[in-house]
Amino acid sequence: MAAVLSCAAVALLSSPCTVERRRQHALLRLSSRLDKLDLLLHLLQGERTLIRKTMIAVGLASSALALGMWLASPAAATTGKSEFTVVYPDQKPRTTFWVENVGAWSGNMTGKSVVYWQVIDDQVPFTSFKITTRIEERLTRTSEDHVVTSKTCDLTEIVNDHAAWWRDDTANICVAPPVTYDGELYWSSDATVVYDLVGDGKGPITQELDGSPLIHG
Repeated sequence: MAAVLSCAAVALLSSPCTVERRRQHALLRLSSRLDKLDLLLHLLQGERTLIRKTMIAVGLASSALALGMWLASPAAATTGKSEFTVVYPDQKPRTTFWVENVGAWSGNMTGKSVVYWQVIDDQVPFTSFKITTRIEERLTRTSEDHVVTSKTCDLTEIVNDHAAWWRDDTANICVAPPVTYDGELYWSSDATVVYDLVGDGKGPITQELDGSPLIHG
């Protein structure tokens, strides 16, 4: 009797209806798992989108902050002006020169000299006319200057070729190499002109100029 029941049970379990039910249950379980997987992927996609938006927002904020700091970065410029007249011993011919020494900073310290001139009488001929522009620093407002960078520019040809010059151009501007600015020091731009007249017998003459006011802080 037991053997008969066992065989009957096997036959029942192996019937087409039972197999179909098992297959349907398996499909349902698989579908449920797929739905859960799809939900998980959707959540992960949302997380990635949120992270990406957050990173973009942070990047934009950082860029805006950097731009604001750049726009708000301190900058200053000061100018020292000099005037001198070159004459022959008999007071003729004469040429007057004006020199502006400009010191400026915005991250780097820069210094330039701009030279203008006008023939008053007959034009003074030069064998040499050179200007040396310097960027200088000092530890305190009253201590001695220390030359950091300098450049010498030869203006002999342009001064001899033009009776007057009033515009700003690379030809009449001498620029010292820039340096990194340190707000703890006092900075300025200064210059010296050395010229030699044709036939006056004096040799090179040095003309000291007024430097730019000090920049600090």
